[in-house]
Amino acid sequence: MIIIDIGACVGEYTDYCLTNYQVDKIYLFEPLTCNYNFLIGKYKDNNKVVIYQKAVSDFDGKARFYKKGYIQKTGETLYDFAGNVGSSLKIDKSNVSKQVFEEVQVIKLGPFINQNQITHIDILKIDTEGSEYDIISDIVETKLYAIIDKICYEDHARKVASIHEKKFKVVNKVRDMGILDKFYLQSKLLKYIPAAKCWAKPS
Repeated sequence: MIIIDIGACVGEYTDYCLTNYQVDKIYLFEPLTCNYNFLIGKYKDNNKVVIYQKAVSDFDGKARFYKKGYIQKTGETLYDFAGNVGSSLKIDKSNVSKQVFEEVQVIKLGPFINQNQITHIDILKIDTEGSEYDIISDIVETKLYAIIDKICYEDHARKVASIHEKKFKVVNKVRDMGILDKFYLQSKLLKYIPAAKCWAKPS
């Protein structure tokens, strides 16, 4: 199996796949430095796991990656520790700092697939804290979905007001194209259900 884990954090989904599937190769994308460094140490002896310190979206270039802070009992706010989840390319995400960020490399998925001569993807997992519909839109527009069996992702529209319009456009397009059965929405950690059970027709 070939799997791509976008927004790998500290590898929980990767561990699940390595345990439950016959994985040939799993490609991890994690832009946050503290998480990336953790992943490098964790999988240094596993040649099935390839790790990139990059964000994925619908453009190539550099962008600010806004960090989520965790308030400690001492009153201190921590941003840089392995396991920090919630940081985002979207400045309007409700639980990130507008002042604390890293500049990260951002890529589109299609060129990466072509450069690595990947002809089939069994699972594409997306947990990008607000960039999910940018990625899905790009996958649909470039017809990359044709080589992907399952697209599993988490919807963050409740936390990122700016993505609602794109979400509705993407959901409608996916439905109209008849490819809804490829999509699975996260219901809880490591659990995904068919998107058709969740996507009421947008108005």
